Amino acid sequence: MAATLVSGELRARQGRTDEARALFEEAGPVGLLGLGGLALEAGDARAAADTAARVLRSLRDDTVLPRLPALELQVRALAALGEDTSGSLAAAQEIATRLGTPYLRARVRLLTGEAALAAGDADSAREAFEDAIDGFDAHAAPYDLALSRLALARALHALGRTEHARLEAAAAREVFAALGAKRDLERADELTAEPAAAALSELTPRELDVLRLVAQGHSDQEIADALVLSPHTVHRHVANIRAKLRLSSRAAAVAYAARAGLAVATGLIRPCPADGRIGRRLRRRAGVRSGSATEGAPHVRAFDHRHRRTAPAPARRRPSAR
Repeated sequence: MAATLVSGELRARQGRTDEARALFEEAGPVGLLGLGGLALEAGDARAAADTAARVLRSLRDDTVLPRLPALELQVRALAALGEDTSGSLAAAQEIATRLGTPYLRARVRLLTGEAALAAGDADSAREAFEDAIDGFDAHAAPYDLALSRLALARALHALGRTEHARLEAAAAREVFAALGAKRDLERADELTAEPAAAALSELTPRELDVLRLVAQGHSDQEIADALVLSPHTVHRHVANIRAKLRLSSRAAAVAYAARAGLAVATGLIRPCPADGRIGRRLRRRAGVRSGSATEGAPHVRAFDHRHRRTAPAPARRRPSAR
């Protein structure tokens, strides 16, 4: 059974998805995580998150090491959905600390970086990816090392360090090519390709709004609150963006937006929920101070040069009672 799982993972890395799916299905319940990984690759993060949760429910409470792959899938799926990863990430970190092996610590540092990058914290992601690279390099794990270098390239792109990012992506690409990892080779090519204006022109104004906020690290719920949409609609917009730009993940969308200059805060401000926390965050990024003329306006949007600016709607004055 273990050989079947290894063969399935190898086929997945080679981009032979149908063969990988057949092998994971043949493996039965132990192949569920492999099927969840394929769902995540195909853009169905919700199915991947559900699969991870199902596997975790099936494990005994005293199970330690077998929980880690399920937690890794869960964190990546939740990050792709723009949802909170802190609980799953803390559980994975606890396992790495408890078992104490440098290889497991490197895996969890890679996972930590992916969650940080999806949340828009590129500098913390950079540190975590560098730690993962050091750990994998010390333990002769070339594939994991290449994954970490590609992830570091994404973080560096988001930080505007494009030349360093290019070198890391090129180093990762060389390893993927040697290993025949077609799936990851395509990701490296995707990261180093220059954003095409023609591709961006396929996005609607609303999708551009969503892409900017994704690149700034907002979750789907925060974007929904800021743009007065449902989280389901935001998730559909993100899926459409990835399909139109041919991006394999939310992190790839963040890196793409950074290279295209879309990660700069644009101050999309809308009426916000009860505590106003999201609105205050967006106002700070937009440079709108509390008590200013635009504070509390019904509708303020600041677009880039491709979009018309719209002013706040004038307040309607009620006639005085006589």
